[in-house]
Amino acid sequence: MRHGVVLAAIVLSSAVLFAQETKGIQPRAAADEYPAVSHQQQMTLGAARLSPDEVRRTFVSDLNKGYVVLELGAFPKGEVQLSPQDFMLVTRGQKNVIRPADPEIIAAKLGKKQSGGKDVTVSQAAGVTYSTGAAGPYDPAYGGNYDRGWTTSTGTIVSVGKSNRDPQTVTADRKTMAAELKDKQLQAGSATKPVAGYLYFPAPSKKDVQYDLEYRSGNTSVIIPLAAAQ
Repeated sequence: MRHGVVLAAIVLSSAVLFAQETKGIQPRAAADEYPAVSHQQQMTLGAARLSPDEVRRTFVSDLNKGYVVLELGAFPKGEVQLSPQDFMLVTRGQKNVIRPADPEIIAAKLGKKQSGGKDVTVSQAAGVTYSTGAAGPYDPAYGGNYDRGWTTSTGTIVSVGKSNRDPQTVTADRKTMAAELKDKQLQAGSATKPVAGYLYFPAPSKKDVQYDLEYRSGNTSVIIPLAAAQ
């Protein structure tokens, strides 16, 4: 019995470490599952603009206050180099471009107080679950479809309390929020398999503002029209 407990602990620790090391989110099954798709010579890009409700369910940080969040999936046809800075948000009908914001800057700007001026304590969590049901619909908060079998997950736990907290605790909360945004964003580097992640643009998230996504890399420049947030 003791050996079984030790083995379970080792499996759990390995799964948690794997989940912590995994960056970005799980790409959708195909590029065509994204509302906006662009087929390029080296890869196919899929993009979706998250609605305010999807943003609230996906992130601890209140990104609805001044940020447009895009989910981006890249499906390489060979080895490609990717970076969040390859992508820019363009207000439709205008020439100005907006580059993705750095998670550290976002966390610092959002500040320590949310939820009506109360302090928000944020802590990281990881777990391992086993699903026996059939695959369900795509969930942006999870970043994939729920399949039968073992899965690992990482996330955050939020608790709201009184103000006047220790400045060191406030700093730790900001670091945790920045870590969440970093882990879920599109990662920079080489890719040979489908990858996905979020991009955070400092821009009004109003429904009546229409945006396009511009991709620039080397001599390639592509405009991807985005559907309006629901």
